Amino acid sequence: MNRLDNDFSVASRTIKQAMKVELRFFSYTRTLHHLLTGLEEPPEFAFYCSSLYI
Repeated sequence: MNRLDNDFSVASRTIKQAMKVELRFFSYTRTLHHLLTGLEEPPEFAFYCSSLYI
């Protein structure tokens, strides 16, 4: 690892992240779109929160 860092003059975190992507080892799932787009009605919790302040 250290040799790759020095050879390519990049951060070790960058090398580790690339290796994780190649090995398909993810500690979390990336979302490529916004979670609230495409919803036809607002979530229920937004209704409850807005009704508290009326």
